[in-house]
Amino acid sequence: MSKVENKNNQKRNPLFTIFIIVAIIGSTAFWYYTLYSPINLTSYEGTGYQKIPKSADNITKISIELYADVGEFSFSLLPESSSNAIEIDWDYSYLFKSEDTSEQPFIINAFNETRNGVLYYTIIVNFEEELNIFKLSNLDCRIKLAPGFSLYNITGNVKVGGINMDFSNMQFGDIVLSSDTSSYDCSIMDCNFTGYLSLKIDVGSIMLDLDNIYFLNSTLIRLESSVGSIEVDWEQTEPMFSDVDLVCVTETGSIDISIESLPKITRYDIIGETSTGSTDIYLTSGKNFEENHYKTIGFDDLSLPVTWIYATTSVGSIEIDVDLYS
Repeated sequence: MSKVENKNNQKRNPLFTIFIIVAIIGSTAFWYYTLYSPINLTSYEGTGYQKIPKSADNITKISIELYADVGEFSFSLLPESSSNAIEIDWDYSYLFKSEDTSEQPFIINAFNETRNGVLYYTIIVNFEEELNIFKLSNLDCRIKLAPGFSLYNITGNVKVGGINMDFSNMQFGDIVLSSDTSSYDCSIMDCNFTGYLSLKIDVGSIMLDLDNIYFLNSTLIRLESSVGSIEVDWEQTEPMFSDVDLVCVTETGSIDISIESLPKITRYDIIGETSTGSTDIYLTSGKNFEENHYKTIGFDDLSLPVTWIYATTSVGSIEIDVDLYS
């Protein structure tokens, strides 16, 4: 290499080095801004309310249908002094990218009609998945029913969210609810059942608290979860009148059934099955007929209704405790 060429390279090297440094800094800044720049978010909140007076169209029965993509829903009773048959109120909050605020990410609709004295009330919550919502903080919906009507039915599906119930001194036909990913927390006290109770969920837990339920017809109570626990706490000190099937099914999860009852109310036939896990069954005045199968001593007393309990899980434990006290 000649001295002239070497001299020229020495002159170019500082500029070339500076260029490389600037390029690296510029590239780093570009990708940092692209990947980590703060997102402009706008917070949105809202509320809603609807009521239906008792005097509307001579209402004697109420039938609720709930279909929701997302949300937390609670059912409870209005005070007896209320002039309304149904009250529903909701509130929500969510964060949106500021450039995507032209549409609300979910729509709440409530419809009602009365036919032959039955108030049919439908609640639909649609979540617009194609909208670029950043975060749904909450959607809480409270449904309150007036006491004193001759019959209530509740059916529907909530894909993602939760359902809570707190009822007493009511007469139900059917309660049939299903969900994809959710949880149930239901308390039912001093109520009559003429239909059946079904709570089904793909992923999530089920908690059912029963206290002195009057079964006017043979009744099925079915609790089913693919992945999740099932817990039943039942106290019965009043006559049951009819046979009851309590069926608890989960693929992966535990089942815990605890019953306290007076003797001479019902006979028990209990079966617990698990593929991987433990099964523990206790029945006061009970007899083990075969593995994990118990019946009340004197089961042939046909004067008493029968409570069949069947619990099964593929992976998980089963604990059934039926305590008859005097």
